[in-house]
Amino acid sequence: MRFEKFLETYVRELTGQRSLRANVLVNVCQRKEHAREACFFYLFATGRMPMSLALAEGKSYRIEWAEVYQHVRECDSFDSLWQAEPSLPARYGKVLRSYYAAAHKAQSDERLKRRMREDFVSWSSELGLSNRSVALKAGVDPSNFNAFMRRQELGRLSVDAVQRVSRAYVEMFRERA
Repeated sequence: MRFEKFLETYVRELTGQRSLRANVLVNVCQRKEHAREACFFYLFATGRMPMSLALAEGKSYRIEWAEVYQHVRECDSFDSLWQAEPSLPARYGKVLRSYYAAAHKAQSDERLKRRMREDFVSWSSELGLSNRSVALKAGVDPSNFNAFMRRQELGRLSVDAVQRVSRAYVEMFRERA
């Protein structure tokens, strides 16, 4: 996911605006303070910050935008913005961290599934359970769970399904206690 694409969605969500024109966003930021940082980064990423600073003349947040712009104006990629993050006000860093989390969600999900699969293998062995019985108890498709467990096909289960399986194991441990 590209930073600009993420920001388009994020800005629309925060502002409730369909239009992403600079003059519209500058005016919306006067009313919706919570959207200022996302709008700033969107306008910066699309090369419209100098024009936006002129449009924001007389607005309460113009000075802050100008100060933040001084920190990031030389940044030409998300990586360089990420490096500048510690020097920015915390609210601006929150936007960068939100993008980072969204951009790396697939890798995070895969790490979670891999760790949980290892636990499931151990727990099944400890409880003496078949993949089928666990899948049925968790309400997931037995063939997908079997592929997840035996062939390490992590894409066969969603994170939600993995969580249901985990809860099923917890129940089975309680029943055995």
